[in-house]
Amino acid sequence: MESDSNDRHEGIVKFFRGSFGWVRCSDVAQKIGDRDIFLHKNQLNSVPTAGDVVEFKLVVDAKGQPKDLGGKVEAGESMLECAIRELDEEAQGFLSPESIALLKRGLRNQYGDGRQSPELVALKASGNKPQAVAIFPLDCSGVSLELLPAAGPNSFGVHEMCWLKRENPDLKDRSKTRWPLLRAVCALRNASANSPLN
Repeated sequence: MESDSNDRHEGIVKFFRGSFGWVRCSDVAQKIGDRDIFLHKNQLNSVPTAGDVVEFKLVVDAKGQPKDLGGKVEAGESMLECAIRELDEEAQGFLSPESIALLKRGLRNQYGDGRQSPELVALKASGNKPQAVAIFPLDCSGVSLELLPAAGPNSFGVHEMCWLKRENPDLKDRSKTRWPLLRAVCALRNASANSPLN
C-alpha cells in the first residue's frame, strides 16, 4: 500500500463501530471524488464516535484510489481460484494454515471442475465495465475453524476477521456495511430456505 503524501488529513466520523468506520473529509473528497473514507482504528489518532474530528493518513492503491477491502479476478484466473487466493491472503494470520487448507479443499470439492456454479450478484450492469460479486456458499456446520488472536494487520492489510451470521442486522445496514458486501448478503438472504447457510 502506498500513501498519497506524508500529510495527515482531518475529517469527521460518520460512523464507527469496533475497529473500523467511515470518515468524511472535504479535502480528500476533492481529490478522489465525493466519497467517504473507510478507515481502521489503527489509522486514526484515537478510537472515535460519530461526530468526532479525527486525524488520519490516506492510503491509496497503485491507481491513486483509496485502499478498500476485497479483491478482483486476475488475468487468466477463474472466479474459484480468485476466491481461493483471496481467502488464502486475507485469512493469513487470522485462521490456522490447517483451517485455511480445509476451506480451500472444501471450495474445490464443491465448486471445482464445474460441479457447482457460484451465485453471481450484479453490482453494475451498465457501462463498459460491468461489475459483479461471485458468492461461493460453503456449509461449514460441524467444522471447527477457530479465529487466531492477531497482534496486528497481516501482510495483505487485513486488520480484523470475525464470524457473523447471515441474519446479523448490521449486514443490512448501509451505514455499517460496505455496499458490495451488503448487496451480496441481501442476495444470500433471499436464497432458498433449504440452503445450509440459513
